[in-house]
Order: sequence, then structure tokens, then C-alpha cells
Amino acid sequence: WGLSDGEAGGLTKKCLGGRLRIMPRKKRVLIVDDEAGMLTLLRAIFKKEKFDVLECRTADSALELLEHETVNLVVSDIQMPGMSGLEFLDEVRKWDMDLPVIFVTGKVSDDTDWAVAIQSSCSALIEKPFKKETLMKAVRQALSNNRGPSLKGIDPTEISEFLEI
Repeated sequence: WGLSDGEAGGLTKKCLGGRLRIMPRKKRVLIVDDEAGMLTLLRAIFKKEKFDVLECRTADSALELLEHETVNLVVSDIQMPGMSGLEFLDEVRKWDMDLPVIFVTGKVSDDTDWAVAIQSSCSALIEKPFKKETLMKAVRQALSNNRGPSLKGIDPTEISEFLEI
């Protein structure tokens, strides 16, 4: 099962964490980075590209936010105080296998970091500094590859009111 854009009132239906949520059609990105300067830069880039932007300075606060908010994409640093970006992705994958996550990181120590990031099912790994075009190409690719939310294990009778079937 998968849900694609719905037509009702310009909203999209999405299932995360076993609950259906209604999402605006405008793409929504969550930026997770402990550096204020990077948050400001990424916010400006995504706003110029007509995204709704949510921001968190820690992975823990991002997980809390994702309990109540629905996003189309996450852009996260890997190296942050507390929970790392890779640990954050592991937590996200427990409830949403399809949510695109792009890592933007200032320090890729060796090929092992790349391998770990790719094995952890991130959509892309971009090293800072980066060009806006590189980021947006990765964003477009990640969003085009997203098959939509998974409804595996959800009883169809629980979603019929949202699907109008």
C-alpha cells in the first residue's frame, strides 16, 4: 500500500508511525543541525525553493517534533552533540522506512563514513562546503525516489475514512 497526493482541499494524506496525517501539498523539510549558521543557510535555500521549513538543533528534539509534524524530507548533520545523525536515522527508520534523509556534514573522515551513511539508508551524503545546486539535485532525487508512506501493517478499515473509500 502507498498513498500519493490526494485531491481533497489541496492536502496530501500520509501515514507515519501508524497514524494517518494530513499534509499540505507544499513540500516540507526538517533541518537538523547544531550549528546556527548552517540552519540559517539551509533555511534560506529551502525557503527560496518554496519549501515549508522546520528546524531543530538536536536529533532528540527532531524526533519529538516528528511525533507531531509530518515532513517530506529531512536534512541533517551527522556529527552533533548527543544523538548523532546516524543514530537519529536509525530511530526514524523504526517508524518510516521511506522518509528521505539527506546528510550534510562538515567532516567525512574516510570512506567508512560514506559506507555507514549509505548502508543506513540515507538518500544522500553531502560534504560541507557544498553548492546549492548539489544540494537541490540531491533533494529532487530523494523526493522523486520516495514511493510515499508505507501502510504495511495498517488495517484498511482504519484508513478508509481518510481515503474516502
